[in-house]
Amino acid sequence: MSLSRRFADPARPVILHLRGLKGREDEVYNRALKLVSPILSREQPIQLHCFSGVLGIFKKWRRRFPHAYASY
Repeated sequence: MSLSRRFADPARPVILHLRGLKGREDEVYNRALKLVSPILSREQPIQLHCFSGVLGIFKKWRRRFPHAYASY
């Protein structure tokens, strides 16, 4: 069984609640993207809950995971 099958059901979103240090919020999103990229399928729906990053970071997530969404 692959890691992605063990950790995520492609029919359900993975919800990530990430918080970085004030003024360095993007760092946590970059680190998380690096961690989940080899584990989750490209088609995995991902919700970045309470997203506080900049548009450029969100675009990086969308390039890797086209079904990524941000919420506030």
